Amino acid sequence: VHALDIEMIRKCLRDLINKGNCTMPKFNFNAGAPFDEPVYVELPKGSIAVIEGIHALNPIFTKEFHGHGLVKVYISVKQGITDEGSDILTAREIRFIRRLVRDFYTRNSDAERTLSMWGDVCDGEDKYIMPFKRTSDFTINTIHVYEPCIIGYMALPILQTVKPESEYYSFAQKMIHAIEQFIPIEEEIVPKTSLIREFIGGGIYEY
Repeated sequence: VHALDIEMIRKCLRDLINKGNCTMPKFNFNAGAPFDEPVYVELPKGSIAVIEGIHALNPIFTKEFHGHGLVKVYISVKQGITDEGSDILTAREIRFIRRLVRDFYTRNSDAERTLSMWGDVCDGEDKYIMPFKRTSDFTINTIHVYEPCIIGYMALPILQTVKPESEYYSFAQKMIHAIEQFIPIEEEIVPKTSLIREFIGGGIYEY
């Protein structure tokens, strides 16, 4: 969490509450740095601001905003996919496949790069997300049981680029074997409003 500009985030939240607007940086994931021009955000009276992010439940941000209509929601894949009691894909592995596909197509990140960061992602999840998820007011499980049939098959050619000499080869092969147990289906069946579109593209929302 301390990799973020905590005071800037707090200031933006205070400005939204007190002035109804704020100016905030927008991050360019392809460049790995903020865009040169900040973004102006206006919150008309009676509107709702949705603050999304892996640290959104952290009290470092939430503690001073209680009493301002704050509602905390934990949104994540909360279950894996099993066959006769044995895991085919765990919840964490489903999240990995989502990230692999999204980062390949939208963040210029190949399989090796995503795999190299995955351990740190999991450590950060254990340290900075799991301790606070039970403080949420609502929990939403985002699993789509059919998603390995779509996102999984988009992940296959990416995973197949991992070479045998890579330290991530055995994990990549494990994911390939798991995905191949599903039957691929056409991407066109996914609604344009679906959360799945965040990872495969083609949705109606801008991020």
